[in-house]
Amino acid sequence: MRPSPPAPPLPPVEIVIPGNHRVKKPNYQFERRRRDLDKKAKKEEKRLRKLEKAANPDPTPGSEPSAVEVPEAGGAVDGESPAAVS
Repeated sequence: MRPSPPAPPLPPVEIVIPGNHRVKKPNYQFERRRRDLDKKAKKEEKRLRKLEKAANPDPTPGSEPSAVEVPEAGGAVDGESPAAVS
């Protein structure tokens, strides 16, 4: 038995749109301008936040070590061990 010849290719499918409608082309200049304006606005907001933060420093608890250290209840004096105090 002989193999059958390959089937002929199908004709291309045509999409018929009533009237003369064209697909809208993207406006790349508008999109780019929008992106640039968004970037500029974001940079300005960040700059203002930094200025505000520099003008009003907000110390967070625990960020600075305390200047005065409280000695423990052992009563040790600088450099001495608690056993030497008694």
